Amino acid sequence: MTIVRDASVGIRNSVADVKKTLTEGALLTIAIVFLFLGSWRSTVITGLTLPIALIGSFLFIYAFGFTLNVLTLMALSLSVGLLIDDAIVVRENIVRHVMLGKDHHTAALEGTREIGLAVLATTFSIVAVFLPVGFMGGIIGRFFHQFGLTVVAAVLISMFVSFTLDPMLSSIWHDPQAEGKFGRGPLGRMLAWFHRRTEDFSDAYQRVLGWSLAHRKSVLALALASFFGSFPLMQFVGSEFVPEPDLSELQVQFATPVGAALELSARKALQAEAALREFPEVRYTYATINTGFAQGKNNVNIFVQLLP
Repeated sequence: MTIVRDASVGIRNSVADVKKTLTEGALLTIAIVFLFLGSWRSTVITGLTLPIALIGSFLFIYAFGFTLNVLTLMALSLSVGLLIDDAIVVRENIVRHVMLGKDHHTAALEGTREIGLAVLATTFSIVAVFLPVGFMGGIIGRFFHQFGLTVVAAVLISMFVSFTLDPMLSSIWHDPQAEGKFGRGPLGRMLAWFHRRTEDFSDAYQRVLGWSLAHRKSVLALALASFFGSFPLMQFVGSEFVPEPDLSELQVQFATPVGAALELSARKALQAEAALREFPEVRYTYATINTGFAQGKNNVNIFVQLLP
C-alpha cells in the first residue's frame, strides 16, 4: 500500500524551506556583523536582538490569532535583515563615543540618545510600508494580512531592544576589540585584513561621493533616467497571481466519445497508463473515471507522480 496523492507535501516543503531560510538568514546576518564590527562582544550585543525579536513576535502572532504558517514564517525570515539594523546603528555609535575617550556608561547613554531620532525614523518608515500591506483588501489582502502585521511586530520589538538591552550591555561590558584591537591570532589577522580592505573601499566611496556632490545635475539626471528607463522593461516581465509550483506531479485528462460504454473508457485509461509508464520519470499513475472535474463515464483523469 502507498499513498498515491498527498496535497500536504507541497505545504510541508514550503514551510520547511521558509524555516531553513530563516535560520540561514540569521546565521549569515550575525556573520556579517562579526566581520564588520570585528568584535565577538559587539556581535553578541547586537545579535541578541534577533532571537529576542523573533521569539517575542510569537506573542503578537498568538494575540492576533495567527499561526506559524508560510506567510508568518516568511515575514520573520524577511525581518531578519531588518531586525538587527537598529542595534547595529546604536552599537556603532556607542563604540564611536568609547573611542573618543568616554567611559562605557557615558558612551552608552550619550551614543543612544544621539542616534535615537534616526533609529526611530528608520523603524517607523518600515512600519509605514508594511502596516498598509497588512490591511489590503481583496484576496491579496487575505494573503498578506498576517505577513504585514508580523513584520511590523518584529520590527517594533527590535527597536525596543536596541533602546534598552543593547545600551545596557554596552555600558557594563568592556570591549577592547571595539577599539580596533583584533589580537594576533589567525582570526585577529583575518579581521584586520578585512578592515583594511573595507577602509580601501571606503576611500573609493569617498571619491564617488565627492564626484556626486560636485556634479549634482548629472547625478539627478542619472537617477531620473534609471527610474523612467525601467518602465519599458515591465513589458518583458510576465504577470500571474501566484508563482507556479513544481510538485513533481501532473494530471492527464481525456474523454472517449459521448455515449461510449464505461468498459471502453476503462480500456482506454489502461492504455494511457501503460503509455505513461514507459517514461522513466514516471513513478506511478492513478486513473479514475467519472470523478472530480471529469464527471461522466466517458471522462478519464489520470494523476501522474513523477520522480522528484
